[in-house]
Amino acid sequence: NNSPYNVSVDDNTNEYYGTQTWADGSNNISGTNANLTSPIFIKDKLIIKSGANITINNMRFEFAPDAQLIIEDGARLTINGCTLTVDTRCDAAVMWHGVEVWGQGTGTLQQQTSGWFTANNSTIEHAMVGAANVAHNQSANNTPILNSFNANLSGGIMRFINTTVYNCREGVHFEEFINTINNNTLNELSSFDNCTFQTNGQLNAANVFPYAHAFLRRVKGIRFLGTTFENITPNQYTTYTRGLGIMSLESLFSVTEKCSSIQPFPNACPLANQDRSEFNNLFYGVVATGIGTSTRTARIRNSDFDDNFRGMFLRNMNLAEVTDNYVFVGDNVGPQSYGLYLLNCDGYKVEDNEFTTATGYYGAYINNSGTGANEIYRNSFENFVVATQAANINGDGDANNNNAQTGLEFRCNTYLTNLDYDILVSSGRVRSDQGNCFSNDPESPANNQFSYTAQYGDYWLDFNNTSITSTYHFSTNGLANNLPLRAIVNGYSQDYFEINNTSFSECTN
Repeated sequence: NNSPYNVSVDDNTNEYYGTQTWADGSNNISGTNANLTSPIFIKDKLIIKSGANITINNMRFEFAPDAQLIIEDGARLTINGCTLTVDTRCDAAVMWHGVEVWGQGTGTLQQQTSGWFTANNSTIEHAMVGAANVAHNQSANNTPILNSFNANLSGGIMRFINTTVYNCREGVHFEEFINTINNNTLNELSSFDNCTFQTNGQLNAANVFPYAHAFLRRVKGIRFLGTTFENITPNQYTTYTRGLGIMSLESLFSVTEKCSSIQPFPNACPLANQDRSEFNNLFYGVVATGIGTSTRTARIRNSDFDDNFRGMFLRNMNLAEVTDNYVFVGDNVGPQSYGLYLLNCDGYKVEDNEFTTATGYYGAYINNSGTGANEIYRNSFENFVVATQAANINGDGDANNNNAQTGLEFRCNTYLTNLDYDILVSSGRVRSDQGNCFSNDPESPANNQFSYTAQYGDYWLDFNNTSITSTYHFSTNGLANNLPLRAIVNGYSQDYFEINNTSFSECTN
């Protein structure tokens, strides 16, 4: 087309140096064809060169399809109240490529070598990748290749505050980078503070669907505070194409509240001052795979998961923390929906979460967490078909050695109006003793409150597929939150626990 461009690679006006401040109507910007009056149209690449420090205030930039904004290693770009979007003058069904923030590759000191991209109260929209910490490889005609990266230019820093990333295939993308000084590893400097990652309607380009609002591969210390990940038009997508909130591969990251007040360590943020993170109407809220160490794991705290098909799936993640979250599980369509699935995880902290649903299947599913001393502790589960289920090896199963036995325990949980099972051990084993009876210790029993609505089991070990005998411990007269199995309430019965491999113990002291 013959549409004019303010910045075009053809006349070599796409590279910017030095320290400059741009604002709407600026006329002192070297290398431009005209005064900078919004919108600014970018044909190919707008490049902030190494050593430059550019601040842009309250401007709108429209990028042609496949165009890029590149912040080289050692450069800084700050945008305040700006919009970065696609140029649709010739075709409305197009997307631009997005922002690249370059570093000098893994193993370098990020704060000295990497590019910085700071976005305050701004919008990035209609991009294939809203912003990436790495350079994409280029095709023969000098356009970026999606999902093809130059690892020698990874490590860019992104600091987003009150910024919206809107209708992008990927919101932000992080490729492998380890921040290093003197052979010591430091956390990443990138963070997202009170931001919104949103899908609203179909994406501009045909047959392009939202993938992940945030994609992390082998990075450490990415922080999301008070940030929302959502699809506000889920009815325009099938369940499986609504997109993911966070997709993490072998990374260390946290999703927490943003606290509006400063709290001295170790005080927690008061509820009234919490701006909680949110995951709404997605296929998965969080999908995260680790490497079985505490250095590549997740902390998910004070976040709300509303009407996602699956809330959180964590695999091979040791010492993961899932605490103080509200999780409403969406409709059970096709494969089972759930709030939390732990696969091959150990040393996790899952406590003080509220899991609920109208038509979902699982609350929490724990698969093969090994023989470590793990707990599902002080959570609530409401309206599920199966509230909590354990499968495969989740304990050593040694019922004859109380001091040595270890494994998964369900303690101090509240079960409300569940359909089939409150606690189901479908295969393998958990800790043989669920709770204990220690003298003068009212917290030693299991302390679960059962729903008494589950038609098949309060605490049920599948006799054909489990390899332990188990004892469930409860306190006298159902003290506090510690209700006995219904067998004790309604008379000796196998209806709610498997009498062939399970017994109960009433703690009387």
